[in-house]
Amino acid sequence: MPGTIKTPVAIEKSSYVVNVAFEDENGNSCVPIYANWTLTDMDGTIINSRNAVGISNNELANNISIALSGNDLALSNNNAVRSEKRIFTIRGNYSSTYGTLPFTDQVIFTVQPLKSIS
Repeated sequence: MPGTIKTPVAIEKSSYVVNVAFEDENGNSCVPIYANWTLTDMDGTIINSRNAVGISNNELANNISIALSGNDLALSNNNAVRSEKRIFTIRGNYSSTYGTLPFTDQVIFTVQPLKSIS
């Protein structure tokens, strides 16, 4: 739990959608009881105040999409030369035949800087 999260590249200050498919311990699709997500850099610094962002019960499903944009994908210190890594972490609980179980998963993706166009 979760099942799959894609791992491509995001473009600086653009949009990037994290698609999450939740699965139980047997690989069956399921809906979590509770979930939240956090966005950090590789040092664990929270990006754009995205710490333990709750996913409402209305939004919880066996597949969800979370859109990141703008300052979620801004490079630090106006870094216009190098790409930077971000870590998207999702946590929560789901109901299992073993009781309520916790889950944590994450994906690391790269934010590429925009290149000047002349």
